Amino acid sequence: MPKLTRRSLLHASCLLLLQPLSAGGKTNKTMKNGIALDVVLYSFFNRPIFDIHLNGTNIGVAGAYGGTSIVTEVSIPYGKQYLSWSLDSPEGMAGNGDSVAMKNIILIQPDQIPKNTLYMGVYLYPDNTAEVRFSQHIPGNSKRGEAIFNQAERLTRLPAQRGGNSPGLERRRD
Repeated sequence: MPKLTRRSLLHASCLLLLQPLSAGGKTNKTMKNGIALDVVLYSFFNRPIFDIHLNGTNIGVAGAYGGTSIVTEVSIPYGKQYLSWSLDSPEGMAGNGDSVAMKNIILIQPDQIPKNTLYMGVYLYPDNTAEVRFSQHIPGNSKRGEAIFNQAERLTRLPAQRGGNSPGLERRRD
């Protein structure tokens, strides 16, 4: 029987600790007709929206110019995607409670999704269009969304610079 030494115990301990890492981390789940990914939502509306559905799956709510948390393992079929949401806002604002469907067409095919993709960013714009982006890590803001946010931020600062009251936009800074 081999003699147990500190070195052999340390070696065995290291192997046991590293086993979960080598056993595989998080991976996407590719299916015959689609893929399951974690979905991160970004909204660039100047009002809250709710009942946001991707292909019939509720993916959350969003405040004005805000993102929401991640919805894990959303089944995304290949082909045409369907996005809809409902408008919210202060009482009396036009369109309150109206259901809106995405105007543009988003088609997702297997060859569009890079290997090791774990996340899909869903970006909703005030002209009722949307886009999606795939990423191995939590996706960041889109260029179009950043431009919308920057424009809105400038507009809300103008009244304050003239001495008026403006609530301003709160921006998540990472």
